[in-house]
Amino acid sequence: MEPLLRIERISKSYTPDARALSDISLTVGRGECVGIVGESGSGKSTLAKIILGLAAPDSGDVYLNERSMLHAKRRERKTLRKDVQVVFQDPNASLNSKLPVWRTVVEPLENYPDSVPAALIAAGRTKRDWAAALLRQVGLPEAMLDRYPRQLSGGQKQRVAIARAIGLHPKLLVCDEPTSGLDVSVQAQILNLLKELRMKHGLSCLLISHDLAAVRFLADRVAVLRGGVIVDRFPAERLLAPERHEYTRRLAEAAQ
Repeated sequence: MEPLLRIERISKSYTPDARALSDISLTVGRGECVGIVGESGSGKSTLAKIILGLAAPDSGDVYLNERSMLHAKRRERKTLRKDVQVVFQDPNASLNSKLPVWRTVVEPLENYPDSVPAALIAAGRTKRDWAAALLRQVGLPEAMLDRYPRQLSGGQKQRVAIARAIGLHPKLLVCDEPTSGLDVSVQAQILNLLKELRMKHGLSCLLISHDLAAVRFLADRVAVLRGGVIVDRFPAERLLAPERHEYTRRLAEAAQ
């Protein structure tokens, strides 16, 4: 499968004695979902930050469509970043508490005005109309448009965050623990929504989680991270296969 995202030998240390990532290489194919699994402190969040441009590695590179995301010129880097959007663990990290839902959902269009759908412009419709269309895609009614984040449940906030993330038609969605702060029943709803959107839009997805059950449900392939090193890689359906690394087996047992 042709890679969309290619992570090439990424290493990161915060101090000489604290190496967060060590020589990490990984690919995500077009339309593929890859899960990154590990316990707290395994380096998952550091890897996500590097992919999103929120942290710089000590060495290595990240490529999207075989173009470096770390060493591209400013204008090209902005174009590349448009194609990589994120859904955080805490939706409050991506929702502006001072803006109504519709303004939050279309806020990325301020940085990328060329991403306003041509059909929307041709029909003389507004960004608010675009926000309503995005809310419908994530299962929320138009009545939510003028509400503020404080008026929403945790699951509703996460749906708004997902609507915001897909508004620029990204090629890759980075989901960093997208369900861990939600009730169990709501977690299942969000995972089903992500799977539906992935199929509908042909999205590639990097799912970062400590929840093996969630990763197994959504991912095609899985990489297991421990102490900043990938210790196991396998197709998701081979999670319980006898050749799994001892650490993977322990994570699987803990998830049961």
